[in-house]
Order: sequence, then C-alpha cells, then structure tokens
Amino acid sequence: MKNALLLFALIISVHLNAATCDRIVSAAEDPTAAQITGTTFPTIPGQLKWVQPASSTYKVAFAGTAGAAASHEGIDFVQNDQTVEVVEVYAAADGKVMYVREGCEQSSMFAHNNTARESGAGWGNHIVIQHKGLVFTRYAHLLKNSILVNVGDSVKAGQKIAIMGNSGRSETRHLHFELGTKASEFNSCAMSQNFDFVFNGNIVLGSAPVNNTIVLVSPANNASLVSNNSCLKWELVAGVTQYTIEIATDQNFTNIIRTQTTASSEYCLEQLPIQKLYWRVTSNTGLTSEVFTFEPSTTESFEFCPVNGLPGGWLRFAFDVTKGAISNNDAWLATSVDRKRSGSFSCKMPNYMTDSECWLVTPAFQVTAQTINPTFWRSTTAGDYGSILKLYYIESPNDPTVKANYQLIRSIGESSDANWNAETIDVAPMASKTIRLAFMVKNFGNPTDVNAGGDNWWIDDIVLPLSANTTNIQNPAVDIKIQAVNNAGKYVVHNNSSSEQKSLQVYNLVGKMVLKMNLNYGENYFTLNQKGIFILSITGRNVNLTFKMVNG
Repeated sequence: MKNALLLFALIISVHLNAATCDRIVSAAEDPTAAQITGTTFPTIPGQLKWVQPASSTYKVAFAGTAGAAASHEGIDFVQNDQTVEVVEVYAAADGKVMYVREGCEQSSMFAHNNTARESGAGWGNHIVIQHKGLVFTRYAHLLKNSILVNVGDSVKAGQKIAIMGNSGRSETRHLHFELGTKASEFNSCAMSQNFDFVFNGNIVLGSAPVNNTIVLVSPANNASLVSNNSCLKWELVAGVTQYTIEIATDQNFTNIIRTQTTASSEYCLEQLPIQKLYWRVTSNTGLTSEVFTFEPSTTESFEFCPVNGLPGGWLRFAFDVTKGAISNNDAWLATSVDRKRSGSFSCKMPNYMTDSECWLVTPAFQVTAQTINPTFWRSTTAGDYGSILKLYYIESPNDPTVKANYQLIRSIGESSDANWNAETIDVAPMASKTIRLAFMVKNFGNPTDVNAGGDNWWIDDIVLPLSANTTNIQNPAVDIKIQAVNNAGKYVVHNNSSSEQKSLQVYNLVGKMVLKMNLNYGENYFTLNQKGIFILSITGRNVNLTFKMVNG
C-alpha cells in the first residue's frame, strides 16, 4: 500500500510539472530573495534585433557586483510625464512568453504605491519572455488588466505586450526591465520566480532604438550626393498600417516639397532640388522618426530603355527601370490602323507595382516660334492606377542623360481615350535658345497588385518650330536646305554643292523608309501625303531634321 501511494504521488507530480497556465491572476504578496548578479553573460546563438522596451523621461540604472546580490536588478524606464496618458511596453527582442502574472493592484499612477507592494514578488504585474538560449527578459510594474500576451505566445521585437503601470514595489509609473539567465524552465502555474542570474540590460539594449520612434535606415543622416534613383528607407513597426513621409527645405518643415502616405518602408526620390533637404516619417498610430538631412546628387542619370527604330538624335529613358519591366516592344511602335500617325510614341510598362516613368527626348533645336502643338492619345488597360504626362525642356549643350538638368514646363494631365487631343505649349520664354523637349509619362502603381496594368500613351505631331528656309541646324556648313513649297505636302531640297552626288532618304519615326531619291545639283522636289514627323537623311551628311508634313 505504501508503494502504491508513492507511485500515485509521482504521477501527480509529473502531471503538475508538465501543466501550463496562460497566466497567474493573484494579488497575493509573495516576496522572493534578491537575485544574484551574473559574472559572464552567455553568447546568444544567431542574431537578435533589440529595441528599447518603453519610452521614458529618465532611467534608473542597473546596480550590482558580480557574484553578489544585485542592489538594483534591472533598468527602470520612468515615464512620469502626466500629460502622457498611456505608455506602451514592447518586447525587447523576438522570443516566447514563459510567465505572466496579473491581478496586482496599485493605489495611484504617479505616487508611492501602498497597495500590496510585495504582490508578484514586488514586481507587481509582470511578464517573462525567453529569447535564444537561456536568456530571459522581465517586464515589471505593469498596469492591471493591460497585459496582451499569454504563456506560449511568440512575440516579435517591438511588439506591444502591455501598458506601463505602478503595481508592486513602485514609487511612480515606470517599467522595471530585467535581463537574466535561468537553467531550468519557468513554472507558468507557480507564483513569481527569480532568474538564476541578472545582468545589466544595456548589454543587449546598448544603443537600440526606442520602439515608439520610427527608425530611419538610409540614407545615413547628413548624407551627400544621394542618387535621385535611390529610395529613402525606414524600419516597419508592428501594428502600423500607414506611414507618411515628408521632405522639406527647412528643419521646421514649414516648406514641405514632397509628401506621400504609404504602407511600405520606402519612398523613392525624383526631381529634387540640389540643396540640403530634411526628411521625417510619421505613422497613423502617432509614432514619429528623427529628422534626417541629405543632399541630392547633381549628376543623376537616367537608364536607357530598349529602342525600336528610334531615329538619330532622339532619346528614350526610364527613371529607375527596376520599378517596371520594359520590353523591347514598348519603345517606338507602329501605330494601329485606327491611329494612322507617323512615328507615334507609346509608353507602356507591363508591371506597375510601383510608380514608373518613361521619357522621350527630342533632338536639340533652336526655338523660333511662340508655341508648339503636339497631340496625345491615352488608352487605359484593365486595372490601371492612373497616369500623367509632363513636358520638360533642357538647354543645349547640357547633358540630356542627367535628370537634374531638365526644367518642368507644365503638367499636361490625362487625355481622353476617345480621340487625339491637341495641346498648345508656350515656348516663347525659350525663344532663340537651343533646347530639347522631353515628354515624361508617369504611371502610378499599386504595391498590392502584381497584375496592375499601365496606360498606353501615344504622342504625335511634335513639330519643332523651324524657320521657312531651314538649313542644317546641326552643321551649317552643309550646302543643303529644306523649303516648303505649299501647304499640300510639297517640299523642295536645295543642293548647292555640285562636288558630289547625294541621296535623300525619308523615314518615319518607326524607322520605315517612305521615300528615297537622288539629289541633283539645284532644286529637287518631293511630296509626302502623310501627317507626322519625319527624318531626312542625306548620304555623306546627316541632318536629322524633324518637321511636320501637312496633309493635302
């Protein structure tokens, strides 16, 4: 009978040790002995990201001598600003909840607690989390009924786990944070338990960020020569669904030049002024970042796109082609039957999960007219997220592959899907200057839709304002000039040199030859019955003139 009772006792003991409790809810006072300061903090296998477990108005440091009872077993994060109603407590690193103590009362928030001061062994309401190896952290003096986790829950660094309080042996609202080791598991169903050894929490926290601050990642503060193809990046915070980034020219953000709300952790730059700029990030939950500064690069370049039949002197770029795959068929395209135009330009990318730009840049020409009158046609695809067309210019001989050299003339906006839409662009301010025009289509993406479509844009009738008797603007020494005879598409080419035989080829802007003829000495007439932009190429001399052929 004695042996049977012994066996029954062993079975009960095993079952008790194996039991797991979500939490202990008790206001009982259960003091424990002081914890011993450890000698050597163990090596944590792998990498752990640490964050500050709470904000504070000031801290009280750990105090202890190795091998002896610690006089202050953790770090106190004191938040006694009474205008701050709620102070959240966060898991300092990834881990698993091993112990939760709840039910401890407090007599006030900002004064000496005189209610059950030894409840929870003086820690009051508290949580213990195990990290890698035998490393644990304790979060003490929490507000009653504020604990959001249970034993067995996995938590991430920065995850909200409770609200700061004043329970247990406490004098004002604060978080008592302990770092410790324990060789045996916590008994989640028992009263409060010590660590084997405690250590200074700064061993792991060090310069870890406060979790109620959004951490800016790149570029580094005070960075210079920041690429306009780069992105401003920050760390995501648990529970945040929207971030707002602001870029300003002053540290007080009275002159904000860029702002955007996003669910992602980056904002990609475009067309920023070359000066010192300030940026910050806020969240929909009230978090904010520090203010960082940077200065954009003055030599930002485009990336060249694949080209089909693009004539000499014309350029096509994409701004950060990693944002949208550009196929070889998306350069200069032959137009469809119902849009008979010579060399219409189509800008389309198949993947618009992020914003994308493509640019069409004319050859350099001297402005001799007051206006130019291009026409546009936009067709949408299913699931597109909108687009806009902007017109820029760049003075020659500035490098056209450097984006910062371009100046905005105006945003043209979205054209109708129904037909060609003509625009009148005032170029009088550029009179007598030699410039290039740039047409930029920007398609707006959706980061949650991998199948997002993009708008198609066709641009035509880009008539560069040449004078009536235009000679070769690229090489005035060439003895060739082009002159319109009438408004029925009839032109005359004057060959003033008898020293060599010349040949004229006329191409449309998709590279198709529409006319070829020998140029004799004197006048040579030809007629084109198409509207659009054409390239004239003369053997031995490349004039690369562009002009409008008027339908008869």
